[in-house]
Amino acid sequence: ECVANEEGQLLEEVAAILASSSARKKKLVMRTSFDRCEIRISFLYTCTSYVQTAVDSLRASAADRTSNLQKEMSTASDFTCRIKEQWKAHMEESENHYIEDTAAVESGRNAIEEGLRSW
Repeated sequence: ECVANEEGQLLEEVAAILASSSARKKKLVMRTSFDRCEIRISFLYTCTSYVQTAVDSLRASAADRTSNLQKEMSTASDFTCRIKEQWKAHMEESENHYIEDTAAVESGRNAIEEGLRSW
């Protein structure tokens, strides 16, 4: 989503640059000679180069962010798996203790009942 927003902003900037460039182009053609047109063409190439550099930079930044996000998601997934494993082990241990405690209570109760009967 962030990448899409950045690309949208970039496209808006490119459209604005192109609109501005087109307006300048029309004015220059109307009031200048062939030499001025050559200067304008050079300027447009420079603008295109600048825009391409900006696009490349945004793409690289988006790729870095995507890579970092994927690493964070992988780390979170690994952490979640470890916690689930620990929780499962804890629950198994708790169940075993419950069974042992229940058996001990039952054994104690039986011993008390046996003791009371023989008394």
